[in-house]
Amino acid sequence: MEFPAEYRQTVFHLEDAPDPLPACFAIITAHNPRDRLASEEENRRRNTTLLADLEQSGAARFTATGASPDGLHREPGWAVVMAKHEAIATGRLHQQTGIWWIELDQLVLITCDDGAEFPMGSFSSRVKSGR
Repeated sequence: MEFPAEYRQTVFHLEDAPDPLPACFAIITAHNPRDRLASEEENRRRNTTLLADLEQSGAARFTATGASPDGLHREPGWAVVMAKHEAIATGRLHQQTGIWWIELDQLVLITCDDGAEFPMGSFSSRVKSGR
């Protein structure tokens, strides 16, 4: 599976992030299922459902928004401390093409369909606010 080029340019805005960041965590959104542009209302509803699932799991989390470098496209989501396989399953459940996985500052894009991994370099170099 090939991700759209925009994925390779994603930057991240973090809110209420712990210092230091967890050694391993995922960033998951519920916006724009399967890369289909959804309405603002649908995206808000989907994000509320994702948050409820994460609250039920008890996983530690904080707000993480993936964005284009110019900030014109933003997808609010959650940075979640959970096992990689659980994060992929959560992304799949919420109809996402992929999730972001961060381990020791290395950013990896993972497909939710087959778990293929695409290394993207340093996570901290893509954090644009909040840290």
